[in-house]
Amino acid sequence: MFSVVIDATTVSHATTIKGGSREQNTGSSEGGTLLWVYGTGFAQNAFSEVPSKNTSNSVKLTKGDNTYDCQMHIEKVTDTQLTCYTPALPPGQYIVRVYVEGNLIDLSQHTYPNSATFRSTQSNAPRITQILPQAGLPQRLIRLYGYFKSKCYLREFDGCSGSDVPVISRIYVGGQLCNLIDPDGGVYYSNLNSTQLTCRFESNEVGIFNVTMLVTNEYGRSSVDASLFRMSSTGQLYNFETYAVIANISSSNGSVEGGTILTINGNYFCASNRYPLIVNIDDQPCTIFSSNLTTIQCQTSAMPANNRSYFHGGRGLHVYYQSGFIDLNNLGNSSPPLPGINATRMWIDEASFSSQFPSPTTVWLIGFLRVPITTKFIFRLETGSYAALYLSTDENPDNKIKIVSDLFPESSGILLQNDTNYYILCIGSNYGGAFSLNIKAAMRQYKSSTPSSSLGTHEIQQITIGANATSEYQRIVYMTNMSIDGVSEVQDVDAVFEMFQIGFEGVYTALLDGPPEATVVQDALNDLPTIFPLSVTVTLVHSAYRVTFPVEMGDVSLLTVISTAFERPQPAAEIVQGIASRSKIAFRLNGATTSYLDFEANTVTESTLRSEFMNLFNIRCPPSLNNQDATPSIVYVNEFEGSNSFNETFNIEDQAFCGRSALTSSRQCLVCENTFIADYFCFAYKITTGNSIFLNYLVQSDDNQPVFESIPLNINSDSRWHYKCINLRDTLESYSFTYLSVTSFLIIQVKLDNSVPPMIMIDTVTLRTSLPTGYEEDSIILSTDQSSSGVCSFPFFYNNQNHSSCILDADAMPICGLTSNVTYYCQNSSIEGVRRLYPKYQLLYNSFSITFLMSNRTIDISFRYTSCMSPSLIEVLPSITGQVISIVNASKPVDGYYSIMFDGKVHFPIPAKITGSNLANLLQSFSDFGYVAVARTGECAQYTYTIEWLANDEQPLISIANSSEVRPINAPIIVSSIRRGNAINEFYNVPNDILRTYHTTPQVEVLVGGYSSWCAKENNNCEFLWSIDHTPMITSVVQNGASVTIFGTGFSNEFSANIITIGKNGSCNIVSANTTSIICTIVNAPSGPQILQLNIVEKGLASSNDIVIVNVPLLITSFDPTGGDVGGGYQLAIIGSGFSPNAFITIGESFCRNLTVFNFSSIQCTVPPTGSMTLIRVAVIVIDGFNIASASGQFTYNVTNTPIIYNISPTFVTMLGGLLNISGTGFGNDSISVFVATTSVRVLASSNNYILVNLSALPPGLYPVTVRTSMGFARPIFHIEYRFYVQEVSPQIGSAYGGTDVYVYGGGFANGTRIQLRDQSNRSFPCNIISIQSNQIHCQTTSNSLQVTVTSNGFHPTYGFGYAWYPTRETVRQGTIVTWYWSSPELSTPVYYKIQQVANAYSTEPIPYGFDSGSSTSVGSFSYQFDSLGTFYYWAPNIDQSTGYSMRGVIDVVALEPEIMTVETILNNFTGKIQ
Repeated sequence: MFSVVIDATTVSHATTIKGGSREQNTGSSEGGTLLWVYGTGFAQNAFSEVPSKNTSNSVKLTKGDNTYDCQMHIEKVTDTQLTCYTPALPPGQYIVRVYVEGNLIDLSQHTYPNSATFRSTQSNAPRITQILPQAGLPQRLIRLYGYFKSKCYLREFDGCSGSDVPVISRIYVGGQLCNLIDPDGGVYYSNLNSTQLTCRFESNEVGIFNVTMLVTNEYGRSSVDASLFRMSSTGQLYNFETYAVIANISSSNGSVEGGTILTINGNYFCASNRYPLIVNIDDQPCTIFSSNLTTIQCQTSAMPANNRSYFHGGRGLHVYYQSGFIDLNNLGNSSPPLPGINATRMWIDEASFSSQFPSPTTVWLIGFLRVPITTKFIFRLETGSYAALYLSTDENPDNKIKIVSDLFPESSGILLQNDTNYYILCIGSNYGGAFSLNIKAAMRQYKSSTPSSSLGTHEIQQITIGANATSEYQRIVYMTNMSIDGVSEVQDVDAVFEMFQIGFEGVYTALLDGPPEATVVQDALNDLPTIFPLSVTVTLVHSAYRVTFPVEMGDVSLLTVISTAFERPQPAAEIVQGIASRSKIAFRLNGATTSYLDFEANTVTESTLRSEFMNLFNIRCPPSLNNQDATPSIVYVNEFEGSNSFNETFNIEDQAFCGRSALTSSRQCLVCENTFIADYFCFAYKITTGNSIFLNYLVQSDDNQPVFESIPLNINSDSRWHYKCINLRDTLESYSFTYLSVTSFLIIQVKLDNSVPPMIMIDTVTLRTSLPTGYEEDSIILSTDQSSSGVCSFPFFYNNQNHSSCILDADAMPICGLTSNVTYYCQNSSIEGVRRLYPKYQLLYNSFSITFLMSNRTIDISFRYTSCMSPSLIEVLPSITGQVISIVNASKPVDGYYSIMFDGKVHFPIPAKITGSNLANLLQSFSDFGYVAVARTGECAQYTYTIEWLANDEQPLISIANSSEVRPINAPIIVSSIRRGNAINEFYNVPNDILRTYHTTPQVEVLVGGYSSWCAKENNNCEFLWSIDHTPMITSVVQNGASVTIFGTGFSNEFSANIITIGKNGSCNIVSANTTSIICTIVNAPSGPQILQLNIVEKGLASSNDIVIVNVPLLITSFDPTGGDVGGGYQLAIIGSGFSPNAFITIGESFCRNLTVFNFSSIQCTVPPTGSMTLIRVAVIVIDGFNIASASGQFTYNVTNTPIIYNISPTFVTMLGGLLNISGTGFGNDSISVFVATTSVRVLASSNNYILVNLSALPPGLYPVTVRTSMGFARPIFHIEYRFYVQEVSPQIGSAYGGTDVYVYGGGFANGTRIQLRDQSNRSFPCNIISIQSNQIHCQTTSNSLQVTVTSNGFHPTYGFGYAWYPTRETVRQGTIVTWYWSSPELSTPVYYKIQQVANAYSTEPIPYGFDSGSSTSVGSFSYQFDSLGTFYYWAPNIDQSTGYSMRGVIDVVALEPEIMTVETILNNFTGKIQ
């Protein structure tokens, strides 16, 4: 066998010209271009002793994610060139990929990177612009117009001989050739040029076709103008059609009983196994018993009892026109005028008519629509005149209604049922001149599974859950003039000799290195946002720091100390319990407190209150970080607070470091137009990628001009907030030695460099002269956030979130994580941990409003939380100075589950609160739901889910099946249709194959290839009437033995015109006949009572008041031979009448074997032996049902010299046969034959009294052993049993997973016997043989698990082929093994798949210990056996890197019901029977 070294294969270039260059690589976008691929080391041909792709070449064309096969043209293949025909391709450039022996040749083995390419263009496609005619009879001339790219057909014509000259190589009509040259004269049918030609469709085929042309070289297959295409009733596009013609019908009348023999003359009655000829009359079959191309003979059915008045005829419509204009705008919906008796009438084969009229004219198109497949239609009327189209709900014209008009030219969807007549009438009228009337239709099979059109509209539906949101509304009534001499709260904090921090109401100071001076502790406490803008005083009393709170605060929470010196936080000691002075009032909401405000001084405004309350929902940082008024060292600050929109997905800890917002644009300056000298530049940042960024500083040093300096900065890119301060002088001096001599410098501007990733966030920017209180460098932060119980592990998971620093628990104590799900108290914490105060809940943007009426001393506040949490009542501090009243409670959040019904199926559970993308994944997991995109709007009190199907099609409306589990109780849930989908907006002419002519009498319809024929008779009337006047009548029947006399009317005088049948196939020979009586003799008919039927040629079956019964006698007239040897075994012929196929013969007391019946009149059978030892005469009797007849003579057995069989041994064998001993006498010594039944067996040895034979293999059964000698057949007949049967199977219950030991008891078992179990779905499972004995087989069952395959060959409407599992959802039985196969074609960007189990249809987290195929691969497979019941979800994550699209699927595992299996014992393909 020839082999190829793949590494030695090279690809030089590809071209569409033989021997051409790589630049000559263009071809037709319609395909059919012969592509030449040159190189070395190709397989020489595609033939081998064992055909395989591994012994041949193949070529594929790739572009992006699409791959196309180029059909090999192996006749021209060598080891240096390949040829193939390109398929139809979208315009563009394709890479030619070569496979040799199944191996892809790498691009590195191409001579140049782009040397082997093919460019598909529309301009290289020959073009057909007109086909005349587009419909007609076969064997006709067709004229084509267009731009053919060549005027050559044969090389021998002038200017056509060069190989570089393209020629028209073929013209096809479907799969048939259309010849340009008349074979009789050898000349063209018309002058051939590059824009028109004539060819003959030399075929008798009837059907629809597409006309195409192939032109050689850089061209290929032609395109056809879209206007030429028609749509068939089954959805096939075509541009040429042929049909048969009915020219004449032998009779237009016949018997109401049917049986009339019709001869239908015409042409092109082509029959095939796939599309047999069909003749119908009034939807009743006319049974065909002979046909050829021009003639059909069939027999009519009885007249149907349907009382119809309207009937469809052959293909086409009738068009009528008459003079005069009719104002159609004033017509009703169901009563248009009809054509007059003098209107001109003609036949047309399409629902289109155009003409030129010299005067006002009205035109009608009338007929039926009859579709073969239930289909939904949208009709469109195209006309330049006044027009209306009417369609009936059935065949009755009285039931017609107007569906479209020239004013409203397009109908709604109308469902037409298959094989039903719908009356259609189209009327148009104008004042003369050009007239056209064209009925078009767009259609789609009802509930079709075919992909929807690429045109049309997507279905959009909406589900709205919940009601319009209401805000929390509270009223504060405060009191003034209540001041008293308060008492300041005093607490003692024990001095700590290690690092410690002091916390107050949920926030902690900077790290304090103990024991510090009292002023240091005081400054640290006054830097807490829970104390600022008030301040405490701290003094050292003995070994404790005594903290005195402002009198306005009254009784406050105890301070808390955390330190490496303690295992747990330590509370301060309360020395004096505070009593508020009531001179100022503060407000607390969910743990956050406003500043204390002086209402008595009348300095509080609504704006002040708004700012204070809004600050409760901000991240409150130590004032030393960003408060310029409280921190003189800050010379410039920018907090980037703006009016960002905050919905329920907003997490303030992600969006800001301090406050509520941060800078999200890397193009905005961090410091703008600063004029103050600073030593430090501080800011908070959060970034996802990169380890460093560049900051652009605009620096003015001494008296020099400002310059930009781009300086790198190392950062932490972990998507978490970090706080950084830069020593400006050190940074500048490190960047450039010129700054070493600078006396002073000014940072005017700081911006992020353009190279910085756009996803960076910046917040809390300051320029300052000293570092913030307690500033920590990045390098020590992780060592700062620690616990005394061990090293904290970051990030750690708490409250469904990951944290990278210490946080506060529900008791406002700092914690971190050491191991999963375990937390410990922190000893200290950084600025990135618990030194900032976070709001407990987050405010929904634009939900806050406040009204302050100083005169009434009321403050009305309205707001909502993003999570729809119910706020607590605002507290007034001190409480005695006011009260709060709840006016309106905020809306509760939507939650819970509901179920929907879609296309008759209920789906549950659907979470009421779910993201749009997750709902899309969930809906797509439901069978038959399709691919959708879901957008969610609204917020926690009310969500609206807008569901848009990605395929163009109308979808069933979603309905809510159950919403009892949705919360709040009785929350409204509404489904609405936003836009109905439509995939059927591509209009073509109404399919010609559904058009039928309209008639009021039954019509003969001939269907050829499924297409109705044209009736060419006058007025297209191919009628046939069942008529009582043409029905013969039988009045009585008299029988005398085999002679039958029939009396009646309408008979024929000619013998051959009267056809009499007895029973199904019997006959009666006519002796005499006239119009009123017939005498016949029964000759060939089954015995007993039989129905007599009379058929008169050209009339049909005769009618009678009762069923006509005759009795056919059973007779034996003779038999031959009349005697023979007692051993039997020879043939006997019995002559008589009335023998049916069920008859049998007895000779004496034995049955005559191997019986065959001929024509009810003769029987042949094998004479049985007799046991008589003397000459004997026995009766010959025929038994047929209940009838018995005996021969007049007897059969004689002759006992002279008859061989005798004494016994045989053995008497039973297996199906494999074996040796058989026959003992007897008189066998002789030669001419001995032995038969087992009719099978001759091999004689191994014989003598006068002994025979040894080798039995052949036979199916199980009891067989006679016949010995034939020169003296005749031996007697008596012995029987041998071929045994192969099953008596018992034990046990009768076993595991579905196999491994059960099964014992099969029976007989005739031999080596080679196999056991299998067959289920009720006819699937078989082997039972592995352990041992075989003649009467017992021991085997072990195997698993009967189903094997189910899921592939990556699904189609996604957005991403295309290979981006969906197929099937997406599969239901399997418990124990089924599902195997996934995936393959990423040879693409420029391969797709990588994997199988990973997830919790639900939208989860992105793998289930621990769930099934998982491992790393993603472009080609692979994975199998998993589903032993547990339930629904299993899986995905292939992120297969499209640009969009993050993931492929998902579902396996539903249902219970493995106990199943009865049939145990089959098989030997030599024969299954043993159970006894």
